[in-house]
Amino acid sequence: MTAAILAFERDFAEQRRRERLTFAIVTLVLVVLFLMTAEASNFFKITQVTLADGSRAERWVLGAGLPRLGEYLAKTIPDLNWATLGSDIAVWFARWRIWAELLLETVLIAFMATVLGVVGGFILSFPAARNLAPNR
Repeated sequence: MTAAILAFERDFAEQRRRERLTFAIVTLVLVVLFLMTAEASNFFKITQVTLADGSRAERWVLGAGLPRLGEYLAKTIPDLNWATLGSDIAVWFARWRIWAELLLETVLIAFMATVLGVVGGFILSFPAARNLAPNR
């Protein structure tokens, strides 16, 4: 009985070691892929910004743009006045055809991403299932 327990403990420790190694390798691959895509998309790009006191400093593009996010959102909302409400709304919606096309394109991109995710998940579910893929 003791030999069986020792064998189980040894096998369990070996299995845990393999799982930790697999986890470390997968994590390393995902970090490398993240860094590659971040570099390709200029995520870590450095730019010079003018600070409030007039001095110049280097900042990440993402970090340099975050304080202006509220300004961007404020510019997307139209200035509506009661006296010129009709013309303000007309100016705001003058490009509705372009917006509709872009909205449709966005919905189609989301739809295709969902379809590809479902297909990929379905295909990968079979080799991931322990009862269907008995090998390691």
